[in-house]
Amino acid sequence: MSTRLVAVLLVGALAFSPALIAQEATADSQLEEGIEQAQVGDFEEAIVTLDAAARRLAAEGGRSRDLARAYVYLSIAYLGLSQEQKAKAQFLEALKADNQMEIDEGEFPPRILEFFEEAREEAVAEGVVEPTPTTPEPAPTATEPQPTTTAAEPEKKGGGMKWVLIGGGAAAAAGIALAAGGGGGGGGGSAATTPTREPVEEWIQVMSPEVPREIPDLNQAFSQLTVGQSGTILESNVEFRIRHTCVSDLGMELRHPDGTTWQAEGPDGPGGDCLPLWEGPLSFEATNKGSNGVWTLTVMDRYPDDAGVLETWGVRLRIRR
Repeated sequence: MSTRLVAVLLVGALAFSPALIAQEATADSQLEEGIEQAQVGDFEEAIVTLDAAARRLAAEGGRSRDLARAYVYLSIAYLGLSQEQKAKAQFLEALKADNQMEIDEGEFPPRILEFFEEAREEAVAEGVVEPTPTTPEPAPTATEPQPTTTAAEPEKKGGGMKWVLIGGGAAAAAGIALAAGGGGGGGGGSAATTPTREPVEEWIQVMSPEVPREIPDLNQAFSQLTVGQSGTILESNVEFRIRHTCVSDLGMELRHPDGTTWQAEGPDGPGGDCLPLWEGPLSFEATNKGSNGVWTLTVMDRYPDDAGVLETWGVRLRIRR
């Protein structure tokens, strides 16, 4: 019998700044509930809660800021489930609700800023939303010389509404990691000086789009996902939920992109009774392996007269890059 994988708790899906959360707090309990679900990585529940909150806020009217906030967190939740197009659509709804909305680059990791900026540029190019108006710089006077901008001086963007979506935490979506990390540096400097890059550690989570999968009696089900983020694995968990007449009939195999496999067996209930549900997370040892590539999960039904379904699964990895 293969060694059973050890179950571990899912922690640290998204890290937030308490001070700024308090600053942006709202009295809307449903909206706050959905935001909290997104913060802890419960993306499926967050989508249900935030979608209901957004519909209600839209019907009530007069609360564009809360409505835009609901759509932004819906975008994050869809990213967490690897549904990039739906995430872009929700961010577009946020822009429609509040076209003056600005994301402060000091409060977000570069990958999220890039995703939101691409979504905004696409919407402007397609004429779906109006460009964000800019305030012209005052003309210099005769007694006030115009300052000179050098190559080493980065352009400063104006601040705006601050929403703390990520503050050093991580999750992943469609191969897009919701991960904290330093922004890219611009500017000049000596041509002989080569900047050094410190290693960055982050959590990424990718859920398979190939679900649900039926598990036939005395047969097996296959499902795959692709991790697009490259890095060296430090910690690794597999998330899954399986419903079956008797989960102790089942075996499960997870295959790494390099062909390495890990196996687990369905649990027995008290006194050997059948259980109808088997779910993770379970940890597996993949330290120092690469993260990117195609991962495969296989669920095998080994005994007759029962069947079930693989409802959802994904991998959650802490990587160094």
